[in-house]
Amino acid sequence: MVRIRRATAEDLDTIINLWLALASYHEKLDSAYKLSSRATSFYRTLASDLLMRGLVLVAEEDRRIVGFLTAEIFYNPTFVPSLQGRILDIYVEENYRRRGIGSQLVKEALKWFQANGVQCVLVNVAEQNKVALNFWSKMRFRVLSRKMILNL
Repeated sequence: MVRIRRATAEDLDTIINLWLALASYHEKLDSAYKLSSRATSFYRTLASDLLMRGLVLVAEEDRRIVGFLTAEIFYNPTFVPSLQGRILDIYVEENYRRRGIGSQLVKEALKWFQANGVQCVLVNVAEQNKVALNFWSKMRFRVLSRKMILNL
């Protein structure tokens, strides 16, 4: 049975390792996702900060973390609603996929957003990641814009 809970500082090493697996997957999709030498340190700082000001969830099975989600709330006065949520990262280990764990993580995050007055939630999805695009569509997210890149 999978349990979704808020992460603690003791979970950070495992979360970083899962994030590195996610980053490696994205780099295989497109070289634009190649990590810098400082990426792991930066992500550790970000995740530590999100433990305090945002949301970091982990999915556990038999006391083993098999997935995570990070999210934050931000104020964007340009648009209505101005208080918006953003799911930054979500990852479930390959052997645990297609069991509803990702959906459980997202549903818990959506509850947190709603409890904090957020009315819309954003997520960035790699265009090449068809599995993720399908997942987010099933979670009732829709395409809003496309990010484009030009390497010089």
